[in-house]
Amino acid sequence: MRLNVRLCRQHLGRMFKAKWRVQSQRQVIDIGIPSMLQEQNVPILNALDVVKEVDPEVIDKNNLPEPFCEPARFRKNENHPDWKENSVLLINRNTRLVEGEKHILHLTKTISYSGLPLDVKNMLPIALEMTNNDLVQRSIMEALVWDATQVKLPEKIDRKNPGIVFLREYGIPHARKVTHLLYNLVYLCQLFYAKKNGLWTRTKVIDAFSKVFLEKEGKMLLFRMPSDVLTSASRPLSPFATKEQVESTKDQALPDIFPLHFSLDLQEHHIYTPEEIYPLATSCLNCHFHTLHITHNTIRYWHQPQKLARAIAVCFTFAAAQARQQFGPTVKELTNPVCVQCAYLDGPVWGFLGYQLNTLNINNPEGIKNQVWIDGPYNLYESCDQASGIQGESTGKKENCGTH
Repeated sequence: MRLNVRLCRQHLGRMFKAKWRVQSQRQVIDIGIPSMLQEQNVPILNALDVVKEVDPEVIDKNNLPEPFCEPARFRKNENHPDWKENSVLLINRNTRLVEGEKHILHLTKTISYSGLPLDVKNMLPIALEMTNNDLVQRSIMEALVWDATQVKLPEKIDRKNPGIVFLREYGIPHARKVTHLLYNLVYLCQLFYAKKNGLWTRTKVIDAFSKVFLEKEGKMLLFRMPSDVLTSASRPLSPFATKEQVESTKDQALPDIFPLHFSLDLQEHHIYTPEEIYPLATSCLNCHFHTLHITHNTIRYWHQPQKLARAIAVCFTFAAAQARQQFGPTVKELTNPVCVQCAYLDGPVWGFLGYQLNTLNINNPEGIKNQVWIDGPYNLYESCDQASGIQGESTGKKENCGTH
């Protein structure tokens, strides 16, 4: 037999067994030490009687000075500096409502209409004539295919055969694709329509944030919503509905979510600050909201009505913050409505909203109600890759996006 590395390799398990076999046969030898000590009157004590067990001192990490303890701002208990005894129900970008659109309409006292407002519809033919389709396609390819970012993507799962293990792929993460696509399309809008309606004078704010408190049925609600891209103008949008149409909302009923309660899926929070946040100062030249652009860039599965509910919540939050800034923190019924436009994006799916805030008295289901016009969702494309390019370009017709 040839002497090789595998033959000379030691088997540690067999070596330990042989060692234990030899050592287990050893006998304890009495060398007579205790008897010799006793003859010299040396006391022999039990070691357990001499060595006393000392209880370890319990140290509270929160009582230690920084940096030896967890910073107070990271604690999720009453030691947090912003901890409040009175809790609030939080509505933020991660709030996924079970009833989706119906739930947020009931919560914000809003009536929905199908299609965009008439004034916005009349501008669509002009906008389509000025659109350069080649630039739109290049923008989509740049965001989805030509980006040089390469990171480890989430694992693929086959729902029919969960046991199949796919090779890990590297590519552009979903959040970066959606955000990059939104930035490109907003830039094209500014490029195409810069000479129309003073668009070149408007301000674009990235990652705007707004926060407002409202009371409903004895519970305090905290609306805390972001906007990926906010376009502001020097003058507010004209109302989408006439005074007669606003008055007619008194006779319209809100969506019924019985037997569910409006607080379902709303998180109870004790850590918050009491001030409200309006992203634009009154001294700013363009201090009026014009259009909100938001993305749904999470890889978690959301139904289309839940994505629409999130877009409506963003519109309501920013419109309510602007109303509080213009008319005061205690305003309920608005003398002049506050209007905002919204475009929400989830990769290939687009949707558009027009929101008109008529009242902040969401505690009373009766009386004048807020209004929202919903158009979409639309499929911008079906698939996009380097080999085949963009497939299934949108023709302006609604697609079946309910299970997207």
